[in-house]
Amino acid sequence: YYPLFKNKIISFCILSCIILFSACTPTKTIIEAPMVDMQLLDTLVVTAPAIKDEIKETPVLQTAANMQIDLKHMDLDLSFDWDMEQVLGEVILELSPYFYTTDEITLDAKQMDILDINLTSGENLKYTYDGKKLNIKLDRKYAREETAKIYIKYVAKPSLGRITGDYNSGDQGLYFIDSDQSNPEKPSQIWSQGEMSHNSNWFPTVDNPNQRLTHDIKITVDTSYATLSNGYMVSSNQISSDKRVDHWRMDDPHAPYLVMITVGEFAIVEDLWEGKPLMYYVEKDYEPYAKQIFNHTPEMLSYFSEMTGIKYPWNKYAQVVIRDFVSGAMENTTAVTFGEFVQKTDRQLIDNHNDDIVAHEMFHHWFGDYVTCESWANLTLNEGFANYSEYLWTEHKYGQVEADNKRISELSGYMYQAKNQGTHPLIHYQYANEEDMFDAHSYNKGGLVLHTLRYQIGDDAFFAGMNHYLTKHAGSAVEVDELRMAYEDVTGLDLKRFFDQWYLAQGHPDLNINYEQLDGALEVSVQQVQDPETNLAVFELPLEFDMHFENGEVIREKVTLNTDRDTFLFPMAQEIKWINFDPSHTLLAEWTENKTAESYIAELQMASSQYDKREALVKLRGEQVDPSIYEAILVSDENYINKWISLNRLKYDSSKKDLYLTALENADNIYLKGKLISEFAEHTDDISNETLTDILDNDRSWNVLSPVLYVLYAKDRASAQKYLDVFSDSPDTDMIL
Repeated sequence: YYPLFKNKIISFCILSCIILFSACTPTKTIIEAPMVDMQLLDTLVVTAPAIKDEIKETPVLQTAANMQIDLKHMDLDLSFDWDMEQVLGEVILELSPYFYTTDEITLDAKQMDILDINLTSGENLKYTYDGKKLNIKLDRKYAREETAKIYIKYVAKPSLGRITGDYNSGDQGLYFIDSDQSNPEKPSQIWSQGEMSHNSNWFPTVDNPNQRLTHDIKITVDTSYATLSNGYMVSSNQISSDKRVDHWRMDDPHAPYLVMITVGEFAIVEDLWEGKPLMYYVEKDYEPYAKQIFNHTPEMLSYFSEMTGIKYPWNKYAQVVIRDFVSGAMENTTAVTFGEFVQKTDRQLIDNHNDDIVAHEMFHHWFGDYVTCESWANLTLNEGFANYSEYLWTEHKYGQVEADNKRISELSGYMYQAKNQGTHPLIHYQYANEEDMFDAHSYNKGGLVLHTLRYQIGDDAFFAGMNHYLTKHAGSAVEVDELRMAYEDVTGLDLKRFFDQWYLAQGHPDLNINYEQLDGALEVSVQQVQDPETNLAVFELPLEFDMHFENGEVIREKVTLNTDRDTFLFPMAQEIKWINFDPSHTLLAEWTENKTAESYIAELQMASSQYDKREALVKLRGEQVDPSIYEAILVSDENYINKWISLNRLKYDSSKKDLYLTALENADNIYLKGKLISEFAEHTDDISNETLTDILDNDRSWNVLSPVLYVLYAKDRASAQKYLDVFSDSPDTDMIL
């Protein structure tokens, strides 16, 4: 699941990170996000309540649902009333008591008309229904080794759950898009979105993540429509001149919220990976770009299979793009749904590829689909791993610099929410609403904690533990202790304290770090200053300090915090130029240090890590720094964000035009390249028409071409107009106008 906040607020894009890091205070390592709109509420008048005896209750715990029945298989026949936005359904459920003998069962079935319920043997069954729960009285008592087959005929009305006119209410389970075909700009579609517990809006089930079932789904549609569901297509049969029945079968058990259907007019582009079919469903205008929209799918399947040690465990991998999706994307087993924002032309993909979201949903097929959280309180066991897969893929495909940029983005997102909306435990048994679990804790913090664990136990142990966890719990539902024990089984370490403080407690460390150079020694004092009312008061933290000396020597010291105030003394033979706290960049914390501007300048000039250089650049905001330092970074640094920040610190003048032209020639990032060209907007004589037209003839990124056209238009309107005439036929012309 890739909620919309992931795109809009929490998981900042790279350019947002630039803004965050450029705008932070000089003392904090973790950067605060820009101000957001706030609402002022009426003044509250508080009076002391009357003294009375307090009634104490047990706390509400959002634990896993009790397993009354074991749902084994579903045969589901579907047709649709598009005008009324209704589902005409018939379902046969095969089920058994989970353990205790029973003569009645309860199903989730929301907003339905129940027309008939009987055993498949023909005997009618009595039932009661309140619009949400369907309680069925069986013909007799069933023991756990016995199976009942129950037939239900019903009409589902999922649109009744919608806030009027708002598809983003997100809880109706099944959605009709342009059902009356009144919008010529929008295709008519039907699609489902089951997470969290919404599929029971269109078929009766036990709508809990700790259930697992197989299923056959038959979908009756007009012949103009394609369909998609989990598993593989058994048959597709014409039943009349304009109707067809598609039969999809899912042989491998999975959770009810992962059941999906999609109906619509799609171009279907097929591929193959390791003998397994790949399918890309896109709107017909995007058929030429389908394999580029999902271009790294085969490579990702290979990488994640190798990394986990478990070959992709399902029989196909399909990806479909739908309109008006209530989320960013959803990891329905073997059939992932994406919002229309991933649908781009080849030129748009240059500026904004889909790797993060494709990796996220794919990795769920191991963490979420193959092994599933048993309750929504444990959601981070799904989403934390999927979130971390984005970092892992970036590290694998694009290198450490881009992976560091990704981690900074994730950390900023979590810290933003922690500051503005508060904190809660990662494993959150006291949430108010299950939808609240889809936040920067379950996602961002969950991935960051995994990164911390990886560093503390080592890569070999981390990935071996991942494999053991998946192997041991394949096809089952889990809670956090099972993840802990899997890593303990592999490493032989007792990891209870790590899991208690990072998963079961809330918050993160906030450190005040003070360095004092004494004769022949460095004294380091660390104080944990996080608010104990909203955070764990004291974290046990293994810490590292690198001491950098004038001659290039580096000494690393390792210590562990276990009180709220710790002091350490490190011997040193010469004066330290700069101190690097957390040089591995794995600590989930925020901190202040009493480092000087001179120390940060030394860090900027001496650091081999782009991450450390970026930190120094941030901390030097507002300080007097020799411009030549920024100029050197602009021309030769490896990280385009460091170049971007340096560019913002420099003031353009014509005497530096050769420097900027060299930086432009060396720029390997489209956003930086576009910004460098924009520097010439008021100094058009400093850049030649030849340079501009060469870019227009050879570059394909609209983020680059747009500022080039702007500058050329100011210099030579006729030449610019010729290019505008050529580009006007592009479907992405709005990118440059």
